[in-house]
Amino acid sequence: MLLVDQNDLTEPDLVSQHEGVSVMTVSVIANLREKNMHTTIAERQTATGIRQDATQTSQDATGISQEATQSSQNATGISQEATQSSQDATGISQEATQSSQNATGISQEATQSSQDATGISQEATQSSQNATEIRQEATQTSQDATGIRQDATQISQDANERHSILLQQVNERLVIANIEAQMLTEQLQITQTRLENAKLVAEKANRAKSEFLSNMSHELRTPLNTILGFSQLLESGSPAPTTVQSSRLKQISKAGWYLLELINETLDMATIESGKLSLSLESILLTEVMLECQTLIDLQAQQHGIHLEFIPFDKSWLVNADRIRLKQVLINLLNNAIKYNRENGKIVVECTAGIEHIRIGIKDSGEGLPEEKIAQLFQPFNRLGFEHSATEGTGIGLVFSKKLIELMSGSIGVKSTVGVGSEFWIELTRDPTPRNINKTLNILIKNGEPP
Repeated sequence: MLLVDQNDLTEPDLVSQHEGVSVMTVSVIANLREKNMHTTIAERQTATGIRQDATQTSQDATGISQEATQSSQNATGISQEATQSSQDATGISQEATQSSQNATGISQEATQSSQDATGISQEATQSSQNATEIRQEATQTSQDATGIRQDATQISQDANERHSILLQQVNERLVIANIEAQMLTEQLQITQTRLENAKLVAEKANRAKSEFLSNMSHELRTPLNTILGFSQLLESGSPAPTTVQSSRLKQISKAGWYLLELINETLDMATIESGKLSLSLESILLTEVMLECQTLIDLQAQQHGIHLEFIPFDKSWLVNADRIRLKQVLINLLNNAIKYNRENGKIVVECTAGIEHIRIGIKDSGEGLPEEKIAQLFQPFNRLGFEHSATEGTGIGLVFSKKLIELMSGSIGVKSTVGVGSEFWIELTRDPTPRNINKTLNILIKNGEPP
């Protein structure tokens, strides 16, 4: 019997094999019946033949039984193969069902895609309509642009016409301006000429004033010195003056010395302004000048109850200055620090050195000055409100000191705090030249300018 692997058979092959087995079984049964009929006939004819036929039939039956057993086994295998085929068919059916479901999903997706395509088609239709509208708007815009260009052309033409008119007006105004400028230039030249003439007249008047002050100062000194001399003689004469006479002589001496100081300062100012002040710039040992000033001013400070302190400094420091004029400036600043100080006040004099300059600071404990008064400090004859006080002064000492310091290529300044006090300082050029090779330079100052 031929055995076939069920995995190699398709469903139609399995059905055909099953039908073949049934036909074979029916054929076997038919053969048995036919042999039984022959046996019956043979029994009637001969017993021997029957026995032989029976034996043969038995043998045949045994073979047939074996064949039936084999057929049964084959049928069992075929049944198992049919069962497997049924299971395979079930799996195929499930796969077909899954495929059907997948096909249904695909159909739904296709339906959705169709709907999307319909939407896209509608959107495309809408976009086409929008594009048509945009083209219409573009056409309208182009028409508007054409109108704008025409308007711009018209505006440009109008602007050109206005520009031409304005240009003509500007040209006319420019011509008028040129004429006015020429007139102003002529007036300016006339004004400059007048200013130069006025400057010459002022300079001439200033020189005349300086010469007058210089001459008058000399003329005033002679009788003033006589008055001071006689007052001193009367104070020290014999017999001694009475108390009343002594008081009056002191007033005469005090007024005379004040007047002499005023005359000297006026004469110095006139000398500077006339350009006739002679300075002798030299390398000066600063400690010598400071010691002389301390000796001259110490008694006056004691009389006013002022504590005077000179802070020690390097004795080798040298400055380039006029010795007499520097001492004159320092005495003036120290006098002011005493006059405008508090009762039982203090004055500190400190010298500091830099690379190129040396600063001398004179700090007092007076009332101090506000900013608005500091700005007026170096104005001639301006005593900043002290002119009606008991403190004596002329108002030109600081101005004179400033001019002297500037003529010595130095500078002067002040720092002040109301209620604390003021510090006046001067800065002079530091001289690195050794003391034993000092050179004195006599300089004639012209027109008040520093050398």
